Amino acid sequence: MGYYGSQALYVAAKLGIADLVAEGPVAVNDLAAAVEADADALHRILRLLVVSGVFEMDSDGRVGLNRAAKSLRIGTRGSMRDLVLVFGEEFYQAFANLLDAVRTGRDAFRITFGRGLFEYLGEHSDRARQFDRAMGAGAVFFNFIPASYDFSDLKTVVDVGGGNGSLLASILGAYPHLQGVLLDVRSVVEAAHSALQSEGLSDRVTLVSGDFFESIVGGGDAYLFSRILHDWTDEQCRTILANCRRVIELTGRILVVERLLPGTYATAADVNMLAVTGGRERSEEEFAKLMSQTGFRLSRVLPVPLEYNVIEGVPV
Repeated sequence: MGYYGSQALYVAAKLGIADLVAEGPVAVNDLAAAVEADADALHRILRLLVVSGVFEMDSDGRVGLNRAAKSLRIGTRGSMRDLVLVFGEEFYQAFANLLDAVRTGRDAFRITFGRGLFEYLGEHSDRARQFDRAMGAGAVFFNFIPASYDFSDLKTVVDVGGGNGSLLASILGAYPHLQGVLLDVRSVVEAAHSALQSEGLSDRVTLVSGDFFESIVGGGDAYLFSRILHDWTDEQCRTILANCRRVIELTGRILVVERLLPGTYATAADVNMLAVTGGRERSEEEFAKLMSQTGFRLSRVLPVPLEYNVIEGVPV
């Protein structure tokens, strides 16, 4: 029954209900008229969300915001709307083919859409922008990383597949002496420029368009891989890490930010990787093996909230 709630959440997010009630409670009939929906059907969806802790409903049946519903606002700080939309649309469709994924070993997204997730995003720029925003919204733990790992002895941090630059911005904000490099595909780098500019960090970050399967830019003291390796197979991860090993100095380090198996979130996320990317979540031992196969040694693991970890590796 889990999808009952997730799809009800998706409907409310897609219709923008949270923004319509931002100024105060609104009658369901008025909401239905505003979004061109059937009033009875919308009431039943919102009633489920209310009993699930999302939205409030007063004695007159008017719908209002609560703390959870505020996170569905469009474009507000801390908004989770794009994350809900991504999980409610393509990801949800992919999960309908989870059985075929189990039978064949292929990711369900590829079975559903005829191409992998990142190929699909490359062909749909609007969906790619939404996906980047969703990944940024789901990265609330980024703010804990500067306090969880000491960057004070570093000069330049390269964020490999750094997306919109949220993690890099958090680190540079906490360590004013640092310079940053953000490596990602061209469309993502272009979007990251404006985000970093708004944070006042554009003069401290070099933006590099590229493909980490082909090469990784040199010159970094530390190389960040935040929620990158779990998207890919072991073979693909070895390619990425080997490319990093070619350019990293012996005094450098890699910082892999991932959840570790076993763990409640990691176990669930592992099935999401099976369905959506073809990648997987891994244990500490599995990361240690990947590193040893590509010229690194896992040196330590530092916990971060929400079951994340900074997994440090050093060249050997």
